Amino acid sequence: MNPRLVDLYQQQGRLLERITTQRQSLAVQWAPVQRAVYGADAVMQLLQRSVSYLRSHPLVVATVVTALVILKPRRAWVWSQRVLFVWRRWRRLQNWVSLYRLWL
Repeated sequence: MNPRLVDLYQQQGRLLERITTQRQSLAVQWAPVQRAVYGADAVMQLLQRSVSYLRSHPLVVATVVTALVILKPRRAWVWSQRVLFVWRRWRRLQNWVSLYRLWL
């Protein structure tokens, strides 16, 4: 076989090994950045879903703004906590009832 061709194949093998090593090193170094990007992506998706929900339910926005205007912001905060508590209990009751129906 041609010695020049043998040298080229050996050089190609060394380059492929070097590329593999560099890719593995880059994957390890890139992991923290990738986690941060995934976190930012999750936040952006949540924000987009929230905006979409608020655009499709303008009555909710109007109710919140009206409550803030009528009530003082501190009292509105207290009432929002109460409403959230009641809403969570309602959802839990709905889940319980749906599970109970499955058992019947």
